[in-house]
Amino acid sequence: MLKRKISLALLVVMGSFLILTSSAYASDAGAFLRIGAGARALAMGGAFTAIADDATAAYWNPAGLTQIEKQEVSSMYTKQFELNIGYSFLNYAGVFGEKNAFALSWIRLSADNIPKTGLDENGRPIIIDYFREEDNAVFLSAARRLKENISLGISIKTISGRIEEVNASGFGIDLGILFNLGNKPLKVGLVIKNIGADLKWDTGHSDTLPLTTTLGMAYKTINKKVTVAMDIEKRTNRPLKLRGGAELWLSRDIAIRVGMNGENLTAGAGLRIGKLSLDYAYMSHDLGNSHRISLGAKL
Repeated sequence: MLKRKISLALLVVMGSFLILTSSAYASDAGAFLRIGAGARALAMGGAFTAIADDATAAYWNPAGLTQIEKQEVSSMYTKQFELNIGYSFLNYAGVFGEKNAFALSWIRLSADNIPKTGLDENGRPIIIDYFREEDNAVFLSAARRLKENISLGISIKTISGRIEEVNASGFGIDLGILFNLGNKPLKVGLVIKNIGADLKWDTGHSDTLPLTTTLGMAYKTINKKVTVAMDIEKRTNRPLKLRGGAELWLSRDIAIRVGMNGENLTAGAGLRIGKLSLDYAYMSHDLGNSHRISLGAKL
């Protein structure tokens, strides 16, 4: 009991310290890495730090990879804000031994036909050409269960960007911890993203990705039909952001979900067909509503 209390206290202290120190860094680069992964998590408002129990844990909290049982694959595609901006997520996760897990993930964002403007002979703005932007990130994740109720995880990610003919590359690290409060259906998770992450451009310019710290809690009812979760996120030079969500399994194979991501409403549903899972998420936003569809499989 004493060790459990000490571990929880250390988790809270670590989270508080990192939230305060994250304001020491300044940038908003790598925004595509904040879009999310998996329609299930996104339908719950992205409050997935303390749940992280499927292959997408590599994105939300790598420590959660220890909760998968065998091998899983997950994929998602969406058009951002009903515009010509495509976003894709694809990953594979597996286990080795009784306490270890790993994952390999790929995120891609591309925008085509972006207008390049200039001035005509009368000084009026005109479109003179079109260009393309593309961002990619590859995550290599690993997790280990230290004890029955504590897991640690790490993701090492390479990041690349391209705007017209200008290229950028960099890397960063995500660290996560997942703490299960004994036999109680309550979990606490902490993840720190973009440690040491930056992007170096061909032009000589360099961008530092914002350090992001998220503390999450999740509660699952004894019958395992209902899960509620909440995340508190602190990103560099941004106010605290709250995310919350809930999941209800109407039957063994059908679930409905709802959540809030900041001020934006989210909702969705999930369907299991044997080893396959199909999930849908709706997300409201000032720039336009978007829809996410995910397909996953347990191998």
